[in-house]
Amino acid sequence: MSPEEQGVFRGFLTSFDSRGERFNSKSVKLLDLLCSSHGNISDHEVEFYVYGKRATMAFSRLLIRFRDKLVESLLLDVNVKREGAYSEQFRYLFEVRKKICCAQIFVGRGLYEIALFLYDTAAETSGKYEFYEELLQVLRLKMQLAALTQGKEEFQRIMREYRKYEACQAAAFAAYCDYNLLVGETVFKGRQEDHGRFLLQSISRMRRDYQETGSANVAFYLYYLEAQHFQELHFFRHARKSLMKLAALVEKFPAVHVPYRLGNVLINLADNDLFLHQFDRAVETCSRARPLLKTGSYNEFQCMETEFYGHYYSGRYDHARMLLLELLESDNEKNASFRHGKRQYLLACTLFMQGEYKEVHELLAEHNEIERDREGWNVGIRILSIMNDLERALNDSAGKKIENARKHLRKLEQQEKLRRREQLIYEVLRELDNRSYDFKAVHQSLAGHFEALRSNDGENCWQVRSPEMIIFHEWFLAHVIRIKYVQKTPKYTEPVGLVMPVNGPASFLPEGEDGVTI
Repeated sequence: MSPEEQGVFRGFLTSFDSRGERFNSKSVKLLDLLCSSHGNISDHEVEFYVYGKRATMAFSRLLIRFRDKLVESLLLDVNVKREGAYSEQFRYLFEVRKKICCAQIFVGRGLYEIALFLYDTAAETSGKYEFYEELLQVLRLKMQLAALTQGKEEFQRIMREYRKYEACQAAAFAAYCDYNLLVGETVFKGRQEDHGRFLLQSISRMRRDYQETGSANVAFYLYYLEAQHFQELHFFRHARKSLMKLAALVEKFPAVHVPYRLGNVLINLADNDLFLHQFDRAVETCSRARPLLKTGSYNEFQCMETEFYGHYYSGRYDHARMLLLELLESDNEKNASFRHGKRQYLLACTLFMQGEYKEVHELLAEHNEIERDREGWNVGIRILSIMNDLERALNDSAGKKIENARKHLRKLEQQEKLRRREQLIYEVLRELDNRSYDFKAVHQSLAGHFEALRSNDGENCWQVRSPEMIIFHEWFLAHVIRIKYVQKTPKYTEPVGLVMPVNGPASFLPEGEDGVTI
């Protein structure tokens, strides 16, 4: 409970007591104990504090009364309508349900005109915010009233309206279920073909349902899954169009307009811009998203991490470093060790780009949870550690790490978990060790490797947000020509080897919105 809710509850507990506020009731004593306690306390301790002795039956009755009064207190208007306590949708939903209850009371007393007014206002609000369950309940109650007082034609009119919103409810519920199945990724884990097929079927049905119902909730899930599908295909320009439509939808329609929801859409838009190599735009979008998110929430931290990437890839390493340090201070959850380790690695990459190689070594020497990720992040740590040794002219140390990497990568290769680019990088490093760290000679002898690393081929190309935060082939070239390495990310191009499936996404490409800003 918030401090404001605690104050209201205290007043509620004493308001009906004839003995007044000066009487320290057992309910108030219980409330004071619960509010002041910062740790777990046992039932026996609470019982003794309130009664001063064992009083099991009385204590049980007290807990039941306390719980019931707490629920009643939370439903008071002063709590429900408090600014910032609940979303606009929740406050209107509460009002709708209250009006339905009041209208039923008036019907029972024969006050049909007042009841109809309440039903109509509840139906209007329910339609605006797509509270379909409440809207259908109102229409059913109106049908009962119409049968008694307004005749057959009015009854049939309401019945037709009922069928219309019944279809809306079914469409919104189906979209909600498909969205959660697909985003949760529990049903299709390890079965990518089934996932892709179900995703396309869901999008196709949602598009049809949206055209038939006009439901903003259906459109919300439709645009979200469209964007996810395009991102899976690496068609990030198309994904951006879907996300732009999603953001416009959330801003415009009351049924889906929730500040934190718009914030989450903007985070997705910023993240998508990273893959489009629009880093400044990603930073700007993050700055718009963050005020909409709850302070200290997981989503706020994800927004900050996305903003970090935007600054890092733009070469603003001081800004990137400050964001990471703030994030590392916030990683205090017990289950955040992997996330903390990843951000520690990102900090090491940032320090590397700032030339602080000793600090990089110290960070990489610490135990890092992401080393358990035997694929991408573990390989990333190994390669960064080798590169850092080479920057410090610790060739012997680098050689030992290259040999250790060989054994590790061989296991990954046997398990078919090694990306072709990582294999090419390792082969370059091994040749560098064999040629006594003559960068120019290796660059000439493995020209084909470097051509592949520069290519846009899906298996060989460098990728944004991958563990390879320092573009290896560009860093290597800087050593060949003996200049300070300044990272410049390549221009975005859609990867080769990716083909839009026939009768797939092309059937639901969003309308052209290039250049639109929201």
